[in-house]
Amino acid sequence: MTDLDHIPWKAQNELFEKLEELSKLAAMTPEQRTQYEEYLKQYRDNLAVKTAAERRGERRGERRGENNEKMRTAKAMIKENMDTALIARITGLSLDDIQKLK
Repeated sequence: MTDLDHIPWKAQNELFEKLEELSKLAAMTPEQRTQYEEYLKQYRDNLAVKTAAERRGERRGERRGENNEKMRTAKAMIKENMDTALIARITGLSLDDIQKLK
């Protein structure tokens, strides 16, 4: 216990919380342990699904943002009466997309 004197209070608190959690797990009956593990698996599965959905949403948002920026750039180039083929080459938009902007 003398080593605990050298551990910051927050770390001591976290250590005791972890020890309490482990002691609760050790005291579980086999049925309770099975239930706990099933709950934990379900929680982790749900967390993985949520994380994957957030990543998909972020990528989708990034793509939309990039496309919006291309459209703004193309509109500015159209205002400057630049050649449609040049606008397509620079922005990466299709000729049809640029024609729709005009």
